[in-house]
Amino acid sequence: MTMLHTLRRGSGPHPAVTAIAVLDCVLVVVEMAANRPADPLSWLVFAVQLTVCAGLAFAPTPACALSLAICVAAAMLPGSPSFCALLAFPTLGLLAYLTSPAWTCLAAIALSLAPTGTGVSLSVGGDGSDVRMTGFTVNVVCYLIAVGVGVSLRRRSDARRERDRRAVYERSLRELEQVRRNRRLAKALHDSVTRELSSISMLAWQLGRNDDADPAVREAMDVMYRDARSALDHVHEVIDLIDGTTPDGAMPGVTGADADDEATDAARRSDPSPEAVDRMDELRRLVDAEQRSITVLGFSGTSSVHGASAVMDERTRETAFDLIREIYANIIRHAMPGDDGYMVMVDVRDGGLAITQTNTVPETAPRHPLEGVRHGLGLDAHRRAVEQLGGVLRTRCEDGEWFLHAELPLSAAG
Repeated sequence: MTMLHTLRRGSGPHPAVTAIAVLDCVLVVVEMAANRPADPLSWLVFAVQLTVCAGLAFAPTPACALSLAICVAAAMLPGSPSFCALLAFPTLGLLAYLTSPAWTCLAAIALSLAPTGTGVSLSVGGDGSDVRMTGFTVNVVCYLIAVGVGVSLRRRSDARRERDRRAVYERSLRELEQVRRNRRLAKALHDSVTRELSSISMLAWQLGRNDDADPAVREAMDVMYRDARSALDHVHEVIDLIDGTTPDGAMPGVTGADADDEATDAARRSDPSPEAVDRMDELRRLVDAEQRSITVLGFSGTSSVHGASAVMDERTRETAFDLIREIYANIIRHAMPGDDGYMVMVDVRDGGLAITQTNTVPETAPRHPLEGVRHGLGLDAHRRAVEQLGGVLRTRCEDGEWFLHAELPLSAAG
């Protein structure tokens, strides 16, 4: 941002520039009163100077350059017309504030070369030797002082704006870091609490419809089923509050793309992941545990893990393991036990991790026990996490079959 743009970004002239314009006009009027113009050319020069000074508030840089040019031209005109030479000092100071100091110093030297001042003669000692300061020297010193004042004020202004900019930048970093923490917390709640509540709801629904069970147990299971469904809805409301989203998943005042960019930028500024280690055994244990859990709920399907080793850092492990948990949670939420089959395959190969999941979705499926319960934005959050690592997550549902495929690099990107 240029200094001129900073001074003129308001709806009207900047107060500081207006004050200098008024000062210049006063100097011209005082000069006219002190040295009354004796010829038409002098009146013309004063009128032009006064006009340029008035225009200083509206076009500072061009007016400054024109005012200095008038001083030089008037000093060199034949007949030596009267003019206000004092305008050069505030004009040079303002020009140094608005533009490059180098150009302003050149302008000061050019003004000093013109016959706009007088020399000062000083006699030192009694031996008759004189030390004479020429008009050029006096003018250069005085003009450079004016330039120095303008440069000093500009540097102070630049330093103040830099402090303000850094304060805004640091505040933005803190806000983005808070967004990142909130999203991680919301994701953790979704991946853990809602998974268990969905299992409780499904198990209670099954036991409540078991004709062989005791009526009191069936009634208790119906109550548990209703309470678990209600808890699921309340948990998603809490997740929305933490994540800062509305029920439709949008952040108030922020588009989905902007929110994703913010979360991505915040994640890339986070600390690097710990050293990568082989997590193949841990991966197999996770898939086996999830397989056993949904088998107890009456789901029929297969799960498999292929590969010799899975060396990954903590960030990749967290993203991959959370996605696997979400996949099994979605089977519970959307598939019908006993009716819909599923398949989950985890394949470690070529420096990457591929996760594939399918399950049937009959068009005439019976009413699902968790139908109507809010399920949040689980896969959308996992898609963002996968993409932040440089991976991809694709889903589709067609011809009565749900398909999910994700590919992740074994080391986090960026």
